[in-house]
Amino acid sequence: MIKRIFYLFFTIIVLFAFVSCSGEENNPSIPGIMDTKTRPTHSYDETTTREAYVIADNDTWKTNYKITYSFLKNAQTSVITEVRLDNKYLIKAEGSDFFNYYTTNTKVASSVDSYMLYPATKKGTRVIIANASMSELESGFMSISKLAPNFASLSNVKLDSVNTVAGRSCKKYVMTQLDTAGKLQKYANIWIDDEFGFAIKSEVCLSDNTIVSGWEVTEFLSGSITTSDIGVKVSDYDVTLSTGAVETTGMPATTQSKAATTKTVTTTATATTAAVTTGTE
Repeated sequence: MIKRIFYLFFTIIVLFAFVSCSGEENNPSIPGIMDTKTRPTHSYDETTTREAYVIADNDTWKTNYKITYSFLKNAQTSVITEVRLDNKYLIKAEGSDFFNYYTTNTKVASSVDSYMLYPATKKGTRVIIANASMSELESGFMSISKLAPNFASLSNVKLDSVNTVAGRSCKKYVMTQLDTAGKLQKYANIWIDDEFGFAIKSEVCLSDNTIVSGWEVTEFLSGSITTSDIGVKVSDYDVTLSTGAVETTGMPATTQSKAATTKTVTTTATATTAAVTTGTE
């Protein structure tokens, strides 16, 4: 099960690898700003002021929010909703017959309950994740939308315009990638939220302007979420504790570390996103 989750999550991370790269040292094939013959047209010429554009580093939204976003991959679009409130987290995909729900286990110390719940049948399964806490849980959207703090100052990134997405002010950047001959191979349009610094919208495009993947936030609320917005009452479900349900390795599908002592995790909830997006059962 865990291996399957790793695979499903990896399909999402790969599409964003181009957007979230931290600089040329990790992408030696990107020589920097393109020449004027191959560079997309921009409405801003901020060559002398590019260092002034710094991506906000504000994580205060991450413990209390509701977000809905469309997610495009392989010509299929999924609509995902995530709701987070302190020690509760829900993620569901439009059209799916189940959703994922996480909450602190109040009986087993340092553990999290992971549920897969089916509203139509009122059945579900539960896995107890040991050596974990809700504060470690990083949602699917958090993972795909985060950018390096120096993103705006990279030599292959150009400020394009000031925009609004989902009613929120943001800046649109264009990130380019060239082939070994110096011609445009692909590019990404990335809209960065001014207040919180996440990618509120993204389009990864081929040189012919075909959009191959991306996402767009359509609703975002933060700071005002209550238990009623979660709307999950586990006692209404016939829940089965899965065989071998106590995981001892911490939060599942751990992908990287923020620091040597701080785990950054991506939850099994991402399986909801990937399963719908890839058509995986």
